[in-house]
Amino acid sequence: MPISIGVAVVAEPHAVSFIADNGGRLYVYADASDLKHVKTEPPTDPTIRFKQIEADGFILYVEDDMVEPQTWNVVFHHLPWPHVDVLWDGRQPGLSGNSMAPFPNPDLRWLREHS
Repeated sequence: MPISIGVAVVAEPHAVSFIADNGGRLYVYADASDLKHVKTEPPTDPTIRFKQIEADGFILYVEDDMVEPQTWNVVFHHLPWPHVDVLWDGRQPGLSGNSMAPFPNPDLRWLREHS
């Protein structure tokens, strides 16, 4: 598994605790419908390959063809249930101000650049 170098991971303390309490690993990947998944369990699809990023208190696994940001931001949410999310340079990919998401695109297997 390749190790990603030069990408910062900034995680909220509650997010680090949540990840540690659920095995100490966090997986970020997209499915065939381009939906982002952030899970503490690995996906069931064995064809997904990951880059491993050592973070403070946990290991972040990011789908290897995903465009890397300068910073992965890991945040904790209480609602609608306790969970963590991963933001790309502090933003949710695909939302206003960031029209090009780093996740798979049905026409172009993987996006290689972003706005």
